[in-house]
Amino acid sequence: MYVANCREANDLSVLVNALDGGPREGTSVHAVASETGLPPQRVAQLLGKHTDYFLKVGGREAYTLNKFGKCKGSSPATLADIERSYRMGRTLKVAAVVIGAVLLAGLVVFAVALPS
Repeated sequence: MYVANCREANDLSVLVNALDGGPREGTSVHAVASETGLPPQRVAQLLGKHTDYFLKVGGREAYTLNKFGKCKGSSPATLADIERSYRMGRTLKVAAVVIGAVLLAGLVVFAVALPS
């Protein structure tokens, strides 16, 4: 999953820093929201969406960095992956626009070249 936009990348980085070094039993959504200044709904949305980075602990609404994910709970590795994912998503969006424009231009040229 790619990081959708710059705001999401920034918010994820804030969450990683807030959870880094937190208790094994996790930190509640409201505690993270209070520490980061992000709305609790936004915190819950991002923590639930990015399961490669964050792990829900037990049956509570408490989270830690995901030690079983691709970054193995490492804060520096997670921050680097967020940056990589954001850049990859931007590159794919630009590529899609360019390919779409080339296809559209090809259709226009083809339509103009058709004899009446």
